[in-house]
Amino acid sequence: MNWIAFAIAAWVACGLEYGLKDAFRLGQTPVAPSFLLILGVFVCLWASPQALMAACLVVGLLLDFLYLQQVQGTERWLTVPGPHALGLLLGGYAVLNMRGLMFRRNALALAFLCLVAGALMHIVAWALLYLRGVWGEPVFGGVAGELGYRLGSTVYTAVVALVVGLILSVMRPIFGFPADTKRGFKMP
Repeated sequence: MNWIAFAIAAWVACGLEYGLKDAFRLGQTPVAPSFLLILGVFVCLWASPQALMAACLVVGLLLDFLYLQQVQGTERWLTVPGPHALGLLLGGYAVLNMRGLMFRRNALALAFLCLVAGALMHIVAWALLYLRGVWGEPVFGGVAGELGYRLGSTVYTAVVALVVGLILSVMRPIFGFPADTKRGFKMP
């Protein structure tokens, strides 16, 4: 994998995520797509297992640093590194195990795997932030509402991945992923 191309793509996805979050938000809810998640799942579809796990940790840490957590009942905001990184690591491992069953060149495969990896990432991040709030300062009040918003964002991300996946599939050679040599089913 070409790490320079990945760094540039992560920088662009981070800028899109931070800059367009309010523009793509559904009404007054915090439901918005995650361009970093789409990039992470795209890398998970094509990279080697070692590169995949490293990329998931990098993208997860970028998500942790982008999404500040407000301490419940105060005006303080916290950066909590780790929950999204560990969640995306689990999601990346799920994609690694499922990618052999997918037609990787299809944008629907990317959208479906964004749904799977995003749900795993958000459930793990939500659970870790909730456990942090049990022993420390709580970062969100409505437990079920927060998980609902996170899973809603995952569905929204999967829909956006249909379009972004077409763009990323054209850019696949830039990332330096190995060529897909399988050209269909052949009987021996």
